[in-house]
Amino acid sequence: MGLEIGKLIDECNRLRIELAGLFSMEIALCSPSVIKGLVEEEMAKIILENQVHLRKECNELGLEKVRGKRDLIRAELDSKYSELAEFLEDEGFETEEFRVQLNNDQFSWLISNIKEIKKHLRGIEL
Repeated sequence: MGLEIGKLIDECNRLRIELAGLFSMEIALCSPSVIKGLVEEEMAKIILENQVHLRKECNELGLEKVRGKRDLIRAELDSKYSELAEFLEDEGFETEEFRVQLNNDQFSWLISNIKEIKKHLRGIEL
């Protein structure tokens, strides 16, 4: 089971990075003052430094395509979170047993994202 959870964690990380890239492209279309109001200072700095490139990339893909891809990735990420929630629910959300089954990065991610994972229990609203 640890291997399956590790794969899900890695997939969640990959999807989150891809989602952040798409989000950055969309935000890059905004004015600098809007960007500073939407995201944390460090993220705004990165987006503003790369704004020309991000705008160009978003325009090449097309805003609607970027948004469509973002929505698909968000749905896939939600599905992966739901799968993780089911695995962890079966274990009573006892994460300590996975310490030896996951690498340090995966285990750290699991611990820091447990609340988000719990939000994705199917049929339960938190």
